[in-house]
Amino acid sequence: MSHRVEEVEAISDPELVIRLQRIATRKVPMYRVVVAEAGSRVDGRFLEQVGLYDPMQDATHARFTVDRLRFWVDAGAVPQGDAQGLVRHALACPIA
Repeated sequence: MSHRVEEVEAISDPELVIRLQRIATRKVPMYRVVVAEAGSRVDGRFLEQVGLYDPMQDATHARFTVDRLRFWVDAGAVPQGDAQGLVRHALACPIA
């Protein structure tokens, strides 16, 4: 019986995503790179900020806390949208 309870708990664990959260004003874009639960709002609550991205510069000017980024990717966080390319570039390896 306890085996079924463990299966239900594993399914109900929230999926983690790495995504961009806009923080700047009109015509001056700037984004936080954040780790959040998949069900949370894009501009809502997040678990940790792992970087900043200024699209007015090129992708090499994105700033990351690489050790925390690697920790979250290893923990199962999946990059979404434009964050996928930034994370791949920051870690210098493909994200599976």
